[in-house]
Amino acid sequence: MSHIQKMANGKYKARYNEPDGRERSRTFVKKGQAEAFLAEKDYELLAGTYLDPSKGKKLFRDHANEWQSLQMHRITTTDQVDRILRRQILPSFGAQPLDRITRSQVQSWVKELQGTLGPETIGTVFRWFSCMMKSAVDTGLLRDSPCNGVKPPKTNKVPILPIRTDAILKLVEEIPDRFKALVTFAATTGLRQGEVFGVPLQNVDFVNQTVRVTQQVIWIAGTGPLIGPPKTKASMRSVPLAAITLDHLQNHIDQFGIGEEDLIFSFDDGKKIPRNRFNDRIWVPARKRAGLGKEVVFHALRHHYASLLIYSGESVKSVQSYMGHATASETLDRYGHLWPESHDSTRNAVQSAFSGLTACGRPGRTRPMHSPRSDVGWWRVGRYAGFCLRCLRTGGGHPSARTVTCPL
Repeated sequence: MSHIQKMANGKYKARYNEPDGRERSRTFVKKGQAEAFLAEKDYELLAGTYLDPSKGKKLFRDHANEWQSLQMHRITTTDQVDRILRRQILPSFGAQPLDRITRSQVQSWVKELQGTLGPETIGTVFRWFSCMMKSAVDTGLLRDSPCNGVKPPKTNKVPILPIRTDAILKLVEEIPDRFKALVTFAATTGLRQGEVFGVPLQNVDFVNQTVRVTQQVIWIAGTGPLIGPPKTKASMRSVPLAAITLDHLQNHIDQFGIGEEDLIFSFDDGKKIPRNRFNDRIWVPARKRAGLGKEVVFHALRHHYASLLIYSGESVKSVQSYMGHATASETLDRYGHLWPESHDSTRNAVQSAFSGLTACGRPGRTRPMHSPRSDVGWWRVGRYAGFCLRCLRTGGGHPSARTVTCPL
């Protein structure tokens, strides 16, 4: 039972029992403060929302380690969280008790990140930190998350502008012979960089002209390139291959052979291609020799492939399938602006459906539509005056009058 005890020094000690029977107490200078404190605790105990205040003293780094050990993440996601914790989160919050982390402190931290990171990266860092703090709430360590109400910077998405085919041809000319087929393959299939590096020979069907995406080369800090699963379940897909792509693959295999683990593309030693080494030593020098800008990254080949599908008239569902997107909305969010406008086809469809309807609303022989710039304004005036402009038959002086029918 909660009660207040007046101490010899004139202060007031508020005492209450936790659900497990343990007694807790807190000392106040004024009796009113002690009464308000006990009233709050009594309400929490009755409502079932009471939290042990000692649990909030756990250091953030200890909670983060426990949280991470319970997650069922892919190996690449685990590596990403490790890097974010080590570089951005633990230096600011690692040594702090959970209950001492405030909303204003989190907002200031997000603002400081803007000095070194872009909006998208900040959003990723904040989402992982928010997940950890929400876990603290779910496990009874905190009442509310200090991330609530904190807004990371908005991401200004710039519409994707695919590179031209002639730019890719310049790249192919400048790329060393061993990687020419690799660039051609990426540009004509839309596979992600890791998926291209991880294509085994058995996944290419030269008869049915398709390639199956079942794995990719991933990069884990301190371990080098490894074979891992694709990015998502939707990334497991089959992509059609053009004849020119198959020709380049066959020539590459005849000239350079197959690498370790039956990979079609490999370095000179036959081992898996490390992403950073390829980008720094192969891609960037070739891009400079081709006279292309920094915006032409390897992923630009994937955007180029998507634009080819769209311009050739492929449906959203087909583009989604070949690109390995989880949903059609993901495809539209990225490439929706590349689809041609359908205003003309919409106008033609409506005109064709209602071609038997005259401008007066009465079925009759087909007539050309009024010109929006010449007739429409006068047509409205005529209707208000109660006559039809085509036959000049009056029917009153107000739109509420009887309907005017046209004999034409």
